[in-house]
Amino acid sequence: MRIAALIFGLLGVAGSGALGVKWMTDISEKKPELDRAREVIATSGSPDALEKVAKLDRLIYTTYTLLAGAVLGLLGCVLVFTRKGAVAAAVFFVAFVTPLVVAQDIKPGVITSGLALAILFSFFVKPLPVARRKREPGIPVGTDMV
Repeated sequence: MRIAALIFGLLGVAGSGALGVKWMTDISEKKPELDRAREVIATSGSPDALEKVAKLDRLIYTTYTLLAGAVLGLLGCVLVFTRKGAVAAAVFFVAFVTPLVVAQDIKPGVITSGLALAILFSFFVKPLPVARRKREPGIPVGTDMV
């Protein structure tokens, strides 16, 4: 299960990072046009236009959360590899849900769905067994081994 969680986590990281970088480049290319449009809409005061500006701002914030989700997904992959499944599941959960909450849309969740599967599989990652100390010969059984 550790390998499955690692693979799905890396797929989710790739999706989150690729979508975040794509949206970031698109926004940076259109920045002057967006600023001019924002000024015109602010002077007009139309409720529909203001709602579209708010949606655009959510999209910009979603871009940042996608990039942060990619970094958190990498951290989750490291945690899965070191057999800390429950902590990795929590990190994957934050990386998956944050863009969905900020965007208020399901579209980022489709691309980052690998993180959702990584959450599921990371719960089944078994921790390393605890190494038991062997009793030295000649030490009686009732003696404390501290």
